[in-house]
Amino acid sequence: MDPNTVKKIAKDYSYQYVCQGDPIWPNDLTIPSGFLEDAIKNRVDQECESVYKCLEHILNQYEGEHELHHAFDVRRLPIPRLFSILPTPSVHWRSLAISANALSVFVKNPLPRGYANQLRLFYQVFNFKLLGYSSIEELMPNGENDVLFGNIVRSDGFCVDFLFYKRTSGTADEISTVNHDLGIKDFTIEEVTQLYRPSFLDPGRKTVFTAAIGLDPDVHQVRRCTTKEYYHLTGSTVYAKKLQQEKDTAGITAIESAIPSAKTARNTQFLRYVDYILANMDTLFTFYGFSTAKHRFNLYQGKQRAPDMMVNMLLNGGAKYNKKKRFKKEEQKTKTT
Repeated sequence: MDPNTVKKIAKDYSYQYVCQGDPIWPNDLTIPSGFLEDAIKNRVDQECESVYKCLEHILNQYEGEHELHHAFDVRRLPIPRLFSILPTPSVHWRSLAISANALSVFVKNPLPRGYANQLRLFYQVFNFKLLGYSSIEELMPNGENDVLFGNIVRSDGFCVDFLFYKRTSGTADEISTVNHDLGIKDFTIEEVTQLYRPSFLDPGRKTVFTAAIGLDPDVHQVRRCTTKEYYHLTGSTVYAKKLQQEKDTAGITAIESAIPSAKTARNTQFLRYVDYILANMDTLFTFYGFSTAKHRFNLYQGKQRAPDMMVNMLLNGGAKYNKKKRFKKEEQKTKTT
Protein backbone atom coordinates (compact mmCIF):
# COMPACT_ATOMS: atom_id res chain seq x y z
CA MET A 1 0.00 0.00 0.00
CA ASP A 2 1.19 3.51 -0.81
CA PRO A 3 2.74 5.25 2.26
CA ASN A 4 0.74 8.42 1.57
CA THR A 5 -2.46 6.38 1.61
CA VAL A 6 -1.46 4.80 4.91
CA LYS A 7 -0.85 8.25 6.44
CA LYS A 8 -4.21 9.46 5.17
CA ILE A 9 -6.00 6.46 6.68
CA ALA A 10 -4.19 6.90 9.99
CA LYS A 11 -5.05 10.61 10.17
CA ASP A 12 -8.61 10.72 8.81
CA TYR A 13 -9.91 7.35 10.02
CA SER A 14 -7.81 5.58 12.67
CA TYR A 15 -7.03 8.64 14.81
CA GLN A 16 -10.63 9.85 14.71
CA TYR A 17 -11.92 6.38 15.53
CA VAL A 18 -9.69 6.02 18.60
CA CYS A 19 -10.55 9.52 19.85
CA GLN A 20 -14.29 8.96 19.31
CA GLY A 21 -14.39 11.58 16.57
CA ASP A 22 -15.79 11.41 13.01
CA PRO A 23 -13.76 8.79 11.14
CA ILE A 24 -13.79 9.23 7.37
CA TRP A 25 -12.67 6.40 5.10
CA PRO A 26 -11.17 7.39 1.73
CA ASN A 27 -13.76 6.84 -0.99
CA ASP A 28 -11.22 5.78 -3.60
CA LEU A 29 -9.75 3.00 -1.44
CA THR A 30 -11.15 -0.50 -1.14
CA ILE A 31 -9.54 -3.31 0.85
CA PRO A 32 -10.22 -6.91 -0.17
CA SER A 33 -12.14 -9.04 2.29
CA GLY A 34 -9.86 -10.74 4.80
CA PHE A 35 -6.80 -8.70 3.79
CA LEU A 36 -6.30 -7.03 7.18
CA GLU A 37 -6.97 -10.22 9.15
CA ASP A 38 -4.44 -12.22 7.14
CA ALA A 39 -1.82 -9.46 7.28
CA ILE A 40 -2.15 -9.02 11.04
CA LYS A 41 -2.11 -12.76 11.67
CA ASN A 42 0.97 -13.34 9.55
CA ARG A 43 2.76 -10.41 11.16
CA VAL A 44 1.95 -11.58 14.68
CA ASP A 45 2.97 -15.17 13.94
CA GLN A 46 6.29 -14.08 12.48
CA GLU A 47 7.07 -11.70 15.34
CA CYS A 48 6.12 -14.24 18.03
CA GLU A 49 8.23 -16.95 16.45
CA SER A 50 11.32 -14.74 16.18
CA VAL A 51 10.96 -13.39 19.73
CA TYR A 52 10.34 -16.86 21.16
CA LYS A 53 13.44 -18.31 19.47
CA CYS A 54 15.58 -15.47 20.80
CA LEU A 55 14.30 -15.90 24.37
CA GLU A 56 14.67 -19.66 24.12
CA HIS A 57 18.32 -19.33 23.12
CA ILE A 58 19.04 -16.90 25.99
CA LEU A 59 17.29 -19.10 28.54
CA ASN A 60 19.11 -22.18 27.29
CA GLN A 61 22.46 -20.45 27.85
CA TYR A 62 21.38 -19.38 31.35
CA GLU A 63 20.44 -22.95 32.23
CA GLY A 64 23.87 -24.12 31.11
CA GLU A 65 25.54 -21.61 33.44
CA HIS A 66 23.35 -22.79 36.33
CA GLU A 67 24.40 -26.40 35.74
CA LEU A 68 28.11 -25.50 35.73
CA HIS A 69 27.84 -23.34 38.83
CA HIS A 70 28.94 -24.74 42.19
CA ALA A 71 26.92 -23.78 45.22
CA PHE A 72 29.89 -22.53 47.27
CA ASP A 73 31.98 -21.07 44.45
CA VAL A 74 32.37 -17.37 45.32
CA ARG A 75 35.10 -16.65 42.79
CA ARG A 76 32.68 -16.37 39.87
CA LEU A 77 30.22 -13.59 39.20
CA PRO A 78 26.59 -14.09 40.27
CA ILE A 79 24.76 -16.29 37.80
CA PRO A 80 21.87 -14.75 35.84
CA ARG A 81 18.33 -15.38 37.00
CA LEU A 82 16.15 -17.77 35.04
CA PHE A 83 12.86 -16.56 33.58
CA SER A 84 9.74 -18.07 32.09
CA ILE A 85 9.21 -17.58 28.36
CA LEU A 86 5.47 -18.22 28.48
CA PRO A 87 3.14 -16.57 31.02
CA THR A 88 2.39 -18.72 34.05
CA PRO A 89 -1.35 -18.93 34.82
CA SER A 90 -2.65 -17.96 38.24
CA VAL A 91 -5.00 -20.17 40.26
CA HIS A 92 -6.10 -17.38 42.60
CA TRP A 93 -9.60 -15.91 42.55
CA ARG A 94 -9.83 -13.19 39.92
CA SER A 95 -11.90 -10.06 39.46
CA LEU A 96 -14.23 -9.48 36.53
CA ALA A 97 -14.15 -6.12 34.73
CA ILE A 98 -17.44 -4.71 33.48
CA SER A 99 -16.88 -2.16 30.75
CA ALA A 100 -19.37 -0.28 28.63
CA ASN A 101 -19.19 -3.03 25.99
CA ALA A 102 -20.17 -5.75 28.47
CA LEU A 103 -22.78 -3.62 30.24
CA SER A 104 -24.55 -2.74 27.00
CA VAL A 105 -24.93 -6.46 26.26
CA PHE A 106 -26.47 -7.14 29.68
CA VAL A 107 -29.04 -4.33 29.43
CA LYS A 108 -29.63 -5.07 25.72
CA ASN A 109 -28.84 -1.54 24.56
CA PRO A 110 -26.69 -0.49 21.63
CA LEU A 111 -23.09 0.29 22.51
CA PRO A 112 -22.85 4.02 23.33
CA ARG A 113 -20.05 6.04 21.79
CA GLY A 114 -18.11 8.68 23.65
CA TYR A 115 -17.40 9.23 27.33
CA ALA A 116 -20.63 11.09 28.12
CA ASN A 117 -22.92 8.47 26.59
CA GLN A 118 -21.10 5.61 28.31
CA LEU A 119 -21.29 7.50 31.62
CA ARG A 120 -25.07 7.83 31.22
CA LEU A 121 -25.31 4.08 30.70
CA PHE A 122 -23.46 3.37 33.96
CA TYR A 123 -25.48 6.03 35.78
CA GLN A 124 -28.73 4.41 34.68
CA VAL A 125 -27.71 0.94 35.85
CA PHE A 126 -25.84 1.73 39.10
CA ASN A 127 -26.91 3.95 41.99
CA PHE A 128 -24.17 6.57 42.20
CA LYS A 129 -25.97 8.34 45.05
CA LEU A 130 -24.58 5.69 47.38
CA LEU A 131 -21.11 6.85 46.29
CA GLY A 132 -21.87 10.49 47.11
CA TYR A 133 -22.85 11.77 43.65
CA SER A 134 -26.41 13.12 43.56
CA SER A 135 -26.45 13.95 39.85
CA ILE A 136 -24.63 12.92 36.71
CA GLU A 137 -23.52 16.50 36.15
CA GLU A 138 -20.96 16.09 38.93
CA LEU A 139 -19.13 13.49 36.83
CA MET A 140 -19.44 15.18 33.45
CA PRO A 141 -16.08 16.61 32.30
CA ASN A 142 -16.34 20.41 32.45
CA GLY A 143 -12.77 21.39 33.28
CA GLU A 144 -13.52 21.88 36.98
CA ASN A 145 -14.10 18.28 38.07
CA ASP A 146 -11.79 16.86 40.69
CA VAL A 147 -12.91 13.28 40.00
CA LEU A 148 -13.97 11.52 36.79
CA PHE A 149 -15.47 8.07 36.51
CA GLY A 150 -13.44 5.61 34.42
CA ASN A 151 -16.52 3.82 33.01
CA ILE A 152 -15.22 0.53 34.43
CA VAL A 153 -16.56 -1.56 37.30
CA ARG A 154 -14.67 -4.53 38.75
CA SER A 155 -16.12 -7.23 40.96
CA ASP A 156 -14.88 -10.47 42.48
CA GLY A 157 -18.29 -11.56 43.74
CA PHE A 158 -17.73 -10.18 47.25
CA CYS A 159 -17.06 -6.49 46.65
CA VAL A 160 -17.48 -4.06 43.76
CA ASP A 161 -14.83 -1.54 42.70
CA PHE A 162 -15.77 1.64 40.83
CA LEU A 163 -12.74 3.06 39.05
CA PHE A 164 -12.35 6.84 39.41
CA TYR A 165 -9.61 9.14 38.17
CA LYS A 166 -8.57 11.93 40.51
CA ARG A 167 -7.20 15.22 39.28
CA THR A 168 -3.64 16.01 40.30
CA SER A 169 -2.77 19.04 42.39
CA GLY A 170 -2.48 21.15 39.25
CA THR A 171 0.01 22.35 36.70
CA ALA A 172 3.06 24.42 37.46
CA ASP A 173 1.19 27.62 36.49
CA GLU A 174 -1.74 26.88 38.79
CA ILE A 175 0.33 26.04 41.87
CA SER A 176 1.38 29.03 43.91
CA THR A 177 3.89 28.17 46.60
CA VAL A 178 4.13 30.57 49.52
CA ASN A 179 7.57 30.57 51.06
CA HIS A 180 7.47 32.00 54.57
CA ASP A 181 11.21 31.55 55.14
CA LEU A 182 10.68 30.55 58.77
CA GLY A 183 13.64 29.27 60.72
CA ILE A 184 14.48 28.27 64.27
CA LYS A 185 15.48 31.83 65.10
CA ASP A 186 11.93 33.01 64.37
CA PHE A 187 10.58 31.10 67.40
CA THR A 188 11.34 31.68 71.05
CA ILE A 189 11.61 28.87 73.58
CA GLU A 190 8.69 30.31 75.57
CA GLU A 191 6.49 30.42 72.46
CA VAL A 192 7.33 26.84 71.52
CA THR A 193 6.73 25.58 75.06
CA GLN A 194 3.33 27.27 75.42
CA LEU A 195 1.84 26.89 71.92
CA TYR A 196 3.49 23.89 70.29
CA ARG A 197 4.38 20.31 71.00
CA PRO A 198 7.69 19.62 69.27
CA SER A 199 8.20 16.18 67.77
CA PHE A 200 11.51 15.10 66.31
CA LEU A 201 10.84 12.45 63.68
CA ASP A 202 13.37 10.05 62.25
CA PRO A 203 12.79 7.11 59.88
CA GLY A 204 14.77 3.92 60.21
CA ARG A 205 15.50 0.61 58.52
CA LYS A 206 13.60 -1.54 61.03
CA THR A 207 11.11 1.11 62.11
CA VAL A 208 8.60 3.10 60.10
CA PHE A 209 9.25 6.08 62.34
CA THR A 210 10.88 6.98 65.65
CA ALA A 211 9.79 10.22 67.30
CA ALA A 212 11.01 12.03 70.38
CA ILE A 213 8.19 14.06 71.94
CA GLY A 214 8.92 17.19 73.98
CA LEU A 215 11.84 19.48 74.70
CA ASP A 216 13.01 18.10 78.03
CA PRO A 217 16.32 16.27 77.36
CA ASP A 218 15.88 14.07 80.44
CA VAL A 219 12.13 13.34 80.55
CA HIS A 220 10.58 12.86 77.13
CA GLN A 221 8.59 10.14 75.44
CA VAL A 222 9.96 8.13 72.52
CA ARG A 223 7.29 6.78 70.20
CA ARG A 224 8.06 4.34 67.44
CA CYS A 225 6.30 2.02 65.07
CA THR A 226 8.36 -0.91 63.86
CA THR A 227 7.93 -2.62 60.52
CA LYS A 228 6.61 -5.69 62.32
CA GLU A 229 3.96 -3.55 64.03
CA TYR A 230 2.95 -2.02 60.70
CA TYR A 231 2.29 -5.41 59.11
CA HIS A 232 0.40 -6.42 62.25
CA LEU A 233 -1.80 -3.32 61.91
CA THR A 234 -2.61 -4.21 58.31
CA GLY A 235 -3.63 -7.71 59.40
CA SER A 236 -1.32 -9.41 56.89
CA THR A 237 0.66 -11.36 59.51
CA VAL A 238 -2.46 -12.85 61.10
CA TYR A 239 -3.86 -13.72 57.68
CA ALA A 240 -0.57 -15.28 56.52
CA LYS A 241 -0.46 -17.50 59.61
CA LYS A 242 -4.08 -18.55 59.18
CA LEU A 243 -3.59 -19.20 55.46
CA GLN A 244 -0.54 -21.36 56.12
CA GLN A 245 -2.51 -23.46 58.61
CA GLU A 246 -5.30 -23.95 56.08
CA LYS A 247 -2.74 -24.92 53.42
CA ASP A 248 -1.19 -27.52 55.69
CA THR A 249 -4.59 -28.97 56.56
CA ALA A 250 -5.78 -29.14 52.94
CA GLY A 251 -2.45 -30.45 51.60
CA ILE A 252 -1.86 -27.39 49.41
CA THR A 253 1.61 -26.80 50.87
CA ALA A 254 2.83 -30.17 49.63
CA ILE A 255 1.30 -29.57 46.19
CA GLU A 256 2.79 -26.09 45.75
CA SER A 257 6.23 -27.09 47.03
CA ALA A 258 6.42 -29.88 44.44
CA ILE A 259 5.51 -27.75 41.40
CA PRO A 260 8.22 -28.12 38.73
CA SER A 261 9.84 -24.94 37.51
CA ALA A 262 8.41 -23.31 34.39
CA LYS A 263 11.63 -21.31 33.88
CA THR A 264 13.14 -23.63 31.33
CA ALA A 265 13.72 -23.83 27.59
CA ARG A 266 13.64 -27.64 27.50
CA ASN A 267 10.46 -29.24 26.27
CA THR A 268 10.52 -32.26 28.57
CA GLN A 269 10.86 -30.19 31.72
CA PHE A 270 8.19 -27.71 30.64
CA LEU A 271 5.79 -30.54 29.75
CA ARG A 272 6.40 -31.95 33.22
CA TYR A 273 5.31 -28.60 34.66
CA VAL A 274 2.18 -28.51 32.48
CA ASP A 275 1.18 -32.07 33.39
CA TYR A 276 1.61 -31.37 37.09
CA ILE A 277 -0.48 -28.18 36.96
CA LEU A 278 -3.27 -29.86 35.00
CA ALA A 279 -3.34 -32.78 37.43
CA ASN A 280 -3.69 -30.50 40.49
CA MET A 281 -5.60 -27.61 38.95
CA ASP A 282 -9.01 -28.57 40.39
CA THR A 283 -7.59 -28.85 43.90
CA LEU A 284 -5.88 -25.45 43.66
CA PHE A 285 -8.97 -23.78 42.19
CA THR A 286 -11.11 -25.20 44.99
CA PHE A 287 -8.77 -23.92 47.70
CA TYR A 288 -8.33 -20.44 46.17
CA GLY A 289 -12.06 -20.09 45.60
CA PHE A 290 -14.67 -17.48 46.39
CA SER A 291 -13.86 -17.49 50.11
CA THR A 292 -10.51 -15.79 49.45
CA ALA A 293 -12.29 -12.71 48.07
CA LYS A 294 -13.40 -11.71 51.58
CA HIS A 295 -9.86 -12.06 52.96
CA ARG A 296 -8.46 -9.95 50.13
CA PHE A 297 -11.00 -7.22 50.90
CA ASN A 298 -10.11 -7.33 54.60
CA LEU A 299 -6.42 -6.94 53.73
CA TYR A 300 -7.30 -3.92 51.59
CA GLN A 301 -9.14 -2.42 54.55
CA GLY A 302 -6.13 -3.07 56.76
CA LYS A 303 -3.77 -1.29 54.36
CA GLN A 304 -6.10 1.72 54.35
CA ARG A 305 -6.47 1.70 58.13
CA ALA A 306 -2.82 1.21 59.12
CA PRO A 307 -1.53 4.71 58.13
CA ASP A 308 -4.29 6.38 60.16
CA MET A 309 -3.45 4.24 63.17
CA MET A 310 0.24 5.12 62.86
CA VAL A 311 -0.60 8.83 62.69
CA ASN A 312 -2.73 8.46 65.82
CA MET A 313 0.13 6.63 67.49
CA LEU A 314 2.53 9.44 66.56
CA LEU A 315 0.32 12.36 67.61
CA ASN A 316 -1.72 10.98 70.51
CA GLY A 317 0.22 7.90 71.56
CA GLY A 318 -2.66 5.51 70.87
CA ALA A 319 -3.28 2.46 73.00
CA LYS A 320 0.41 1.56 72.84
CA TYR A 321 1.51 4.57 74.90
CA ASN A 322 -1.76 5.31 76.73
CA LYS A 323 -2.59 2.66 79.31
CA LYS A 324 -6.11 4.01 79.84
CA LYS A 325 -7.08 3.06 76.27
CA ARG A 326 -5.81 -0.51 76.37
CA PHE A 327 -8.68 -2.13 78.25
CA LYS A 328 -11.42 0.22 77.12
CA LYS A 329 -13.03 -2.36 74.84
CA GLU A 330 -12.96 -5.03 77.53
CA GLU A 331 -14.67 -2.66 79.98
CA GLN A 332 -17.39 -1.93 77.43
CA LYS A 333 -17.97 -5.67 76.93
CA THR A 334 -18.31 -6.27 80.67
CA LYS A 335 -20.80 -3.41 80.97
CA THR A 336 -22.98 -4.77 78.16
CA THR A 337 -22.99 -8.29 79.62
